[in-house]
Amino acid sequence: GTIVDMHITSDIEIHENEGKFYAVDLSRLLPPASSCDPFVKTFRYEFLKQNKGNIPLLNPDSFTGFGRMSKKSDHDDIHRALHILENEQIPLFIRDIDIKDLILDRDAKNISYLMHVYGINLRYLGTIRKYVMAVECKSLFLLEMTGRYIGYYIP
Repeated sequence: GTIVDMHITSDIEIHENEGKFYAVDLSRLLPPASSCDPFVKTFRYEFLKQNKGNIPLLNPDSFTGFGRMSKKSDHDDIHRALHILENEQIPLFIRDIDIKDLILDRDAKNISYLMHVYGINLRYLGTIRKYVMAVECKSLFLLEMTGRYIGYYIP
């Protein structure tokens, strides 16, 4: 077989049963986007794929207890990726909404889909709403945020 370098978390487990191998504990495959909450705030796969030429492979153990041996360069790589997300990818998305009228059907369901296509987490809804110029789009972002808030607190 071929040997391939992979950046995976240190707590993934591989089990064998009847000649087949299974990987478990895959919840932390994506690298953290925050040193404050590394187990929850992660980069989206779409963002990493779209920017694979701009950022190196990111260590999923950065900023965690598992990543105590993580190098400063790992943390610097995460910060560089976060800078690209917040200062290039999100402004590109906002510009495309304003110029290209991306939310064509004026449907709030379309917002989360489009954000994910651009590799942007929904935690940036408020930031994007703040900078979108089209009033109708601002209303849709507010509707999406309100619906998510109500859905979270009133199951």
